[in-house]
Amino acid sequence: MGLLTRQDLHEALVDALGSNNVYYEPPESVKLNYPCIVYYLSRMHNRGANNRPTYIRYDSYTVTYIDPKVEQTRRFGESVPERLLALGGSVYDRQFTADNLHHYVFTIYLG
Repeated sequence: MGLLTRQDLHEALVDALGSNNVYYEPPESVKLNYPCIVYYLSRMHNRGANNRPTYIRYDSYTVTYIDPKVEQTRRFGESVPERLLALGGSVYDRQFTADNLHHYVFTIYLG
């Protein structure tokens, strides 16, 4: 079964990370505990059919795994980025370092 709702995605991210340090659109006042995953809704896709403008809607989320360590912790033989990439509808976008934190960015499509 694929990821159909934001709650399904949230649970899959908690499982991939192995902790509850998963934040959906956190405000600036929230102190992040690392390593963590931050995600937000980035696009809503509509597909029309049968003269209806919205027959099916697909959402995509930008998911960022943030870790202060360069060498990724392995869980069940896989690093967290590898586990995120294994989720259905997941696409690796980029990696960057800011403030000595390593960011791995993915787009995950629900549907």
